[in-house]
Amino acid sequence: APGLLNVTAKDATTRKSNQTTITDDTGRLSKADISRLVAEAEQHAEADEAARARVLARNALEQVAYAARNALREETLAAELPADEKEAADKAIDEALAWLDGDEALDATVEQIEERRRAFEKVVHPVMVKAYEKGQPADASGGAEGGGRGEQFFGGDDGGARR
Repeated sequence: APGLLNVTAKDATTRKSNQTTITDDTGRLSKADISRLVAEAEQHAEADEAARARVLARNALEQVAYAARNALREETLAAELPADEKEAADKAIDEALAWLDGDEALDATVEQIEERRRAFEKVVHPVMVKAYEKGQPADASGGAEGGGRGEQFFGGDDGGARR
């Protein structure tokens, strides 16, 4: 019969033999199972995309918070900042990371996460720009146009990713 394989094994010393049959459909999904799985995947596609968007938004906030924290730990950069501005930035960083680690962030919508990121950037962005502008000559920082590393740090509207 098509799709069948009969295998017989014999031990030459004991003269014992064993036989097994291998069929084409052993352990495979039927066409009905495949159709059902495809239909389930299509039903969950919207929820999967929403989950993906939440993960991307969380990752953007987390990345910018850790990048800011690491930048503020650089001695040359930290030395350029007044203590009150550095403390304000450190507090915003700690709050953002604590929120991400908390239960509230698990159920947050993309809009809530992006609002957190905007609030974070509102506090930290001016501090970072100021620090980078003070730490570099005017021609290297991009001057008043903000083309220096501080502006690129937050990356504009691309989710906070570095360029």
